[in-house]
Amino acid sequence: MIKLRSNTAELGLLILLVALLPLLALFFSANSIFRESIKQQQRLDLIALANSSRDQIEDLVNSRISDANTLSRLPEWNRLLQQPASGTQPDQLFFSFLESYISEKGYGDLLLIDDAGQVRFSMRHPGLAGLRISDTMRLGNEIGLSVNAANTLLQTEISNFSWYPPAQASAAFITSPVFREGLIAGNVVLKVPETLLQAIPGRLDFLGNTGEMLTFAAEYDELVFTSTPRFSPPLSSAQPVHEPLSATVRLALSGNQGGGIFTDALRNEVMAEWRYIPAMNWGLVVKIDTAEIYQPVNAFLQASALVMLLALLLAAALAWIAHRLLTRPLELLTAEVKLRDDEPLPDGLEIRGRHEVRELSEAFNNLIGKLRSHQKNLEHKVEERTAELSTALRAAEAASIAKGSFLANMSHEIRTPLNGVIGFTDLLLNTNLDDAQQQYAENANVSGKALLGVINDILDFSKIEAGGLDLDVVEAEIAEIAEQAIDIVKYQAGVKRLELLLHLPPDLPAQAVVDPVRLKQILLNLLNNAVKFTHKGEVELRLAFTKLSSSRGSYTFTVRDTGIGISEQQQRQLFKPFSQADSSTTRRYGGTGLGLAISALLAEKMGSKIWVKSEPGAGSVFGFTLETDFTDSPVIPKTDTPNPGKILIVDDNDSNRLILEHNFSYWHLDFRSCASGTAAIAALKEEDFGMMVLDYHMPDMDGLETLRQIREELALGPEKLPVLLLHSAVDTHELRQQFRSYGVVFSLVKPVKATELWYYIRKIGSGTPEPGPNEEPQGPEQNSADAGSGREAAAATVTSETASIEAALQNLNCSILIAEDIQLNMLLIRTVLKKMLPEARLLQAADGEAAVALWEAHRPDLILMDVQMPRLDGTEATGKIRDLEQKSGTAHRRRVPIIALTAGALKEEREKALLSGMDDFLTKPLDPEQLAEVLQRLLPALKPQD
Repeated sequence: MIKLRSNTAELGLLILLVALLPLLALFFSANSIFRESIKQQQRLDLIALANSSRDQIEDLVNSRISDANTLSRLPEWNRLLQQPASGTQPDQLFFSFLESYISEKGYGDLLLIDDAGQVRFSMRHPGLAGLRISDTMRLGNEIGLSVNAANTLLQTEISNFSWYPPAQASAAFITSPVFREGLIAGNVVLKVPETLLQAIPGRLDFLGNTGEMLTFAAEYDELVFTSTPRFSPPLSSAQPVHEPLSATVRLALSGNQGGGIFTDALRNEVMAEWRYIPAMNWGLVVKIDTAEIYQPVNAFLQASALVMLLALLLAAALAWIAHRLLTRPLELLTAEVKLRDDEPLPDGLEIRGRHEVRELSEAFNNLIGKLRSHQKNLEHKVEERTAELSTALRAAEAASIAKGSFLANMSHEIRTPLNGVIGFTDLLLNTNLDDAQQQYAENANVSGKALLGVINDILDFSKIEAGGLDLDVVEAEIAEIAEQAIDIVKYQAGVKRLELLLHLPPDLPAQAVVDPVRLKQILLNLLNNAVKFTHKGEVELRLAFTKLSSSRGSYTFTVRDTGIGISEQQQRQLFKPFSQADSSTTRRYGGTGLGLAISALLAEKMGSKIWVKSEPGAGSVFGFTLETDFTDSPVIPKTDTPNPGKILIVDDNDSNRLILEHNFSYWHLDFRSCASGTAAIAALKEEDFGMMVLDYHMPDMDGLETLRQIREELALGPEKLPVLLLHSAVDTHELRQQFRSYGVVFSLVKPVKATELWYYIRKIGSGTPEPGPNEEPQGPEQNSADAGSGREAAAATVTSETASIEAALQNLNCSILIAEDIQLNMLLIRTVLKKMLPEARLLQAADGEAAVALWEAHRPDLILMDVQMPRLDGTEATGKIRDLEQKSGTAHRRRVPIIALTAGALKEEREKALLSGMDDFLTKPLDPEQLAEVLQRLLPALKPQD
């Protein structure tokens, strides 16, 4: 039998740790809870005591002020004040009343002082009669100060407590003016002994053995106690130990109230609450030592430590017993079943231990026998499965190759006729057609592009599923990507009269590291779905940014709509390919059901996940978050925004108003918002505005009617109130003519983009004149030339850019070789080129061999090369041309640009074309805008050498 060293120590330590950890956790948790509970309860007690003490002093002082007010209104005072100064003395009945009153109320004295400041009589000190209040040596300072304050403010005033020489004690004085015929005839002064207020600060409720309640007053910028401290030494500026208490008192005297912990003059940590007593201009501080607060906690700690010690001793005893009964036999059994990698199974194990350990030994012996049998069967099955897997792997590889080839061929075969359908209908739409012909041509063109979209979706899904789609991550402008996506759907939203909203934070960082094409594809899919399934209301694209570090952050995109909504059961089907929420939706709304599936896969490749929140009939919210690097500079700076004056926002849509308000607040512009034209007119009657942002589509009274009333009835012309009008993308030219007739300075197609809004505010703020009588209200495309630098120039549309490129090509005299084996495509390419380059000479080749021969004969300036052609395909023809250039020595002097034309859209085909020596790659159906851009980029560089 194998002998083992004992693991009693390790097992005991483990059991101790297992027992100790919960106890420690319970101990510290209970200690923390107990400590915090006591602290909170003591603080509540201090707050209650401070508040009640302050209120009692306030009530007491206010009642004394009320006494003085009551006494000063007695008519007897005017009679006494009209007597000669030497003979002023109340009659016996009035004197008895005064004696009874001040004795009952606890006042120390009552004095009558005339308007000259002379004491007429004193109830307790008759010898003061004839003295003036300026005699501070005999009367002290506070009587004079109190009389002057009461006569100045024409109300009852109370002084601070100070030394009163006649009484040889500290006292305060309540002075109330006596009026005769609206003028001050004198003053009634009540002396308040210090003992009246001593009882309140002397209370020690909830203050234990170390607490005290202190009251303070400020005398000549010095702090003095106004009640006798229980422990605190006298205040002195020479004692820095009083600085924390002095700072707390000054907070209270400034009108603040609060609480906290600080170190007092006895160097004890105390918990305190401080209050201000307005009636006395005092500060009140209630404090108690924290050591006394936590005495119950310390007792709890001692008891808990004793319990833990007992628990540890018990755990140690249990560990030793468990080792002898269970662990030791298991250790011996484990040693026997441990085998080296090359060691065979043992014949059997020694039976040892009692009860469960003995049964475990017997079970191991049975298991060893079964393992021997299964081992032989397993070896045989592994050999069989290995052969089957090898066969299946070869079949899967062949199927994957066949699938890729099938997709490439199908893409080419479908795109080839689509090239003609889309291309020729594009050309047809640019000819003179009647209404019916125009509608038929547009339907054919839209149907062709829809079919192309389906093909692209299927290819994208196949590439993502096969892992063949790679992200092209670059530094791109996030706001511009969102704006481009919203621009694509704004026409469809306008047709359905939906409010389309773009909500971007004004301080959004300008650039982030993303794949702009795929990010825009996700946003476009979500926006298209939102518009498709929304019949009324609004669709909003919102972007939120969270800064994670100096160069990294997260962008959260959400698309919200007020459409039909989706049930929880339907949400589980959303991101599955070739499916929608349910079959009825598929029949009603159409679509392949690939858009959301592709978007979900793209989001996963970007490290995100698309989520959805929706209820049937309550709309939907789709969103995802991208974490990436960013450039920490806003799209639009806060500064350099000319101020056009206060801006009036008029829009019935709450969300759109909120977006405008966020931007104006960020730019520090003053504004006011209205939800209707009627409210706007009312606002213009109340105050002046520098400009107005007005929505055209509003219920009851639309933007034009609102503007008409403003111009005609309020006589506010364009020079007084420039107007920036918001309208839909589907609004007609005739409607924009009406905008001009009412003096609209600028018009802006919704949704509102911050870049365009900022640009127009700058134009108005800098004093740009309104449009002339024959000019259109300007939109972003009309102002792109004046937009300055950066994002302002981005307001120009793609159509205007394409038009400028085509204009630059109009007079270019060049020769172009077209290599295309399908006559339909040849005709289309020739027609498009002739429209762009009317002066160009076009050469035609029906296959690759003819293309090489024509190049040798004519040396054209550029070649459009179809990839798939008979006899010699495009890549082979390109290779021959490049070889011939090398041999003739013209490769470096004049290398002809070759552009691939193919109906295949796979990444592999593009890479193959570029590796063969081609310079660019265009897919069919041919996009005239992309062709114009390529020609403009490559042709000007071709200047024949003399």
